[in-house]
Amino acid sequence: MTVWLFTIDVPLYLPQAIDSILDAHSERIEKIVLAPPSSDLMIRQQYRMFGPVDSLRMGRLYAQGAALGLLSPAHQRRLTGRLHSVRAAAKAHDVPVETVSDISDPNFVDRVRSAAPELLLSLVCAQRLGSELLDVPEWAINLHPSLLPKYRGAAPEFWALYHDEAETGWTAHVMVEAFDAGPIIEQRTLPIRDEETLHSLTQRLSDVVSDFAIDLVDAFPDADFDTRPNPSTDEHYCPMPSVEQRKTFKRRGNRFL
Repeated sequence: MTVWLFTIDVPLYLPQAIDSILDAHSERIEKIVLAPPSSDLMIRQQYRMFGPVDSLRMGRLYAQGAALGLLSPAHQRRLTGRLHSVRAAAKAHDVPVETVSDISDPNFVDRVRSAAPELLLSLVCAQRLGSELLDVPEWAINLHPSLLPKYRGAAPEFWALYHDEAETGWTAHVMVEAFDAGPIIEQRTLPIRDEETLHSLTQRLSDVVSDFAIDLVDAFPDADFDTRPNPSTDEHYCPMPSVEQRKTFKRRGNRFL
């Protein structure tokens, strides 16, 4: 059973989850593919969502994590008890990692096809997996941080807080070309605490997703999932928040950090 894991390398949330997944299944995960978004687009979107003050505060946290992520995995663990980059997690478990600026590039697709992984697992992947990639394995599964069909698209943690939800969670679904639209395999819920911030909720979600991913990989090679519909309509899709939505979020007493 071989798995290719598609994700991004951000220092604040994912490295510890990836480390736990690899700790359980490094022998099955053949490669980690880092598929980042356009850096300019990401910076613009984050600034619009957080605003000037919280963007600066988040930037400090990001910079601290990025600096720690440059250290060796052993040094990171000694200093903080955890890892701060997906690359460090991959190195600690001797799993190859590759950054791909465009996963729809035919040369990359050909290499995936030649490797013939049985499962493509997407965890906060910033690029869309097109039909050429999705046709390679028997299964292509995405883990999305909302209880689909609610909050398809970007920043689902923000929207759960914005709409004062009592709970959120993760949805494992079969990948199709449209974002977050394939049949649902399973969901795991997480209650939203009083005084929850966007940062704390995102961190708690990342803390619990590793067990979900491990259980999904455990189900192979004999996986026989009983999927259910994911009735994704335009009303379920949420883009990145606008400036006005960010201001409304804060007027209601919500906080980013």
